[in-house]
Amino acid sequence: MYVQFTYLTTFNIVFKCRLDLSIQLMSIRHFLNEAVKFPLEEINELDFSNYSYSPPLLGVFFSSFINKNSNFSPVNYDRNEYLGTINFPGGIKLDEIIDWKVILESYRTKSYLPIICFSTSKEESVTFTRDNIISHVNAVIRSITNIPTNYFSAISYLISELTDNIVEHSKSETGWISFQYYRNKGFLDLCIADTGIGLLKSYQEYRGEKDFSHITNHLEALDNVIQGNSTKHLNERGFGVHTSREIIINGLGGTLCLCGRIRLFGVDSRFTG
Repeated sequence: MYVQFTYLTTFNIVFKCRLDLSIQLMSIRHFLNEAVKFPLEEINELDFSNYSYSPPLLGVFFSSFINKNSNFSPVNYDRNEYLGTINFPGGIKLDEIIDWKVILESYRTKSYLPIICFSTSKEESVTFTRDNIISHVNAVIRSITNIPTNYFSAISYLISELTDNIVEHSKSETGWISFQYYRNKGFLDLCIADTGIGLLKSYQEYRGEKDFSHITNHLEALDNVIQGNSTKHLNERGFGVHTSREIIINGLGGTLCLCGRIRLFGVDSRFTG
């Protein structure tokens, strides 16, 4: 993917390399570096007419970015039928649809799920629906991939744990999930995200028994969350990201990418695949 200026306030978004995570990360970083140069009072168009493929990371990034930043407006995405099938860029709000189970069931024979946007409200009825949706997402992923029980248990834990973290700590109104299975290459691609306050601010706003005053920048915040230094209180389980990282890298032999706020923190160097 590269960003090309077609005229003063339009980004032309093009993506050609499907699976190279490093290229995806560099593309996001380049886009953000350019995007912050535009004044907030202007409406800047994101032209997706040449955006032919959207892996989970990029799909969730652009969807959440557009949702969060009202001064950026997507155009020409409806020219691509594929983008419509994954509900790009708005995502599908299953918790607002009565027959959401029917919609999810229809993806059991596909290799992907649509971009899902879920509410982080802690109201009892919303929490009940969200938990059911996440459970059903797990079941559909298992059906798509046909992975062994031990692998499914790990992936199910990851999805549940990371979405719970979004609800409890992000202070974002919505969370995002996207999934793609590459059957011929033997791996799955999963992205879970929010547009909340970020790791650093979560530490800075913490009020409790622990002392996080030594955490003063984004990289220190990332390092501490990986080590398991959580803003959950002492009587709560606080190793969500730490445990998730161990499962992904050491248990599944996979790749972990943690992104925070405007900075991209990179990819853990011990992954395979």
